[in-house]
Amino acid sequence: MSNHRLIEITDEVRAEVSGPELDQKDMEYCVLSSQTELRAVVASNPKLPTRFAQWMAKDIEPTVREALSQNQSIDPKIIDELSQDSNLAVISAAASNPNLKPERLSELANHRSYIVRNEVARNSKAPLAVLERLARDSEWGVRRSVASNLNVTKELLNQLSTEDIPEIQLAVAANPATAMDTLTNLWNSFPGTRRTVVENPS
Repeated sequence: MSNHRLIEITDEVRAEVSGPELDQKDMEYCVLSSQTELRAVVASNPKLPTRFAQWMAKDIEPTVREALSQNQSIDPKIIDELSQDSNLAVISAAASNPNLKPERLSELANHRSYIVRNEVARNSKAPLAVLERLARDSEWGVRRSVASNLNVTKELLNQLSTEDIPEIQLAVAANPATAMDTLTNLWNSFPGTRRTVVENPS
């Protein structure tokens, strides 16, 4: 196939290009394609070889590097490299990747952008010390993300449940890790959480 031939990016094409059964020759075609969208789709492929991931980490288009940053199957060293990108969207995507090393997540928890800190707070592999720090973040959206993290402690969820912000209360109420005592307190103190408390699977 010629890399100059434009391909219509349909849902079917997306599914094939991002799927693990993609032929290696077709994958290389997509990696080298002049179509940014096609490169971004293949960047998410779980079978993307390291050599291709290394090329794509230097792609001129941020959307391609962003998609690559979210790929949980690539070498963690590449994710770490992307977490130091000049583009905020790429850094944020890397911060959401559970394969980003804990030390780097801790550094990004201090990032100037709340968007990056928010992704760290949502990361399932964020260390407890990082989540505790972000639970005191100045941005309530970051604190809500901590409250939604399935690996947060019952103690931290109880602390967050006293927030006056409804979105945080609801996040605590929905988290399966929330203790029954905390759920009971939410039910009694904040009627707006009652439907969510009832639906909590714990």
